[in-house]
Order: sequence, then C-alpha cells, then structure tokens
Amino acid sequence: MTPAAEESEWVERELDRAQNRHKPILPVLLRGAFFRLGNVHYEDVTAGRMPTGEFVARLRNALNAPSDSPAP
Repeated sequence: MTPAAEESEWVERELDRAQNRHKPILPVLLRGAFFRLGNVHYEDVTAGRMPTGEFVARLRNALNAPSDSPAP
C-alpha cells in the first residue's frame, strides 16, 4: 500500500475483483494505509523490512486454495 496505489483506478478494480470473487486480500504496507482496507490485516514492510515467514506462509496458502469462481 502506498498513497499512489490508493489513488489508482487499476488498484481499485483489482480490489473490487478480488472481493467479488471472494479472494483473500493480503496487503503489504510500504507507505500509507488504505482507508478501504482499514479492517484488513496488512504486512508492514516500511523502513526496508522484509515480510515475515507467517505472511509468506499465508501467501502460499492463498495460492494453493481452491478457487470459488471458474477460471477465465
């Protein structure tokens, strides 16, 4: 998440698509949190931090989870 990303029409579309398809949203905070994602846990990578092992495991699990919607 960055201020520029929050203003991006494409990021907004991606968030809408993920929510409509019941996909997990796993935000990464680089600079400035999104108001829209205020209730979603995010991974803080400010100050040059790397994502935690727990977050990487959540990403891997999300990639291996069955899809709720048909493939395009």
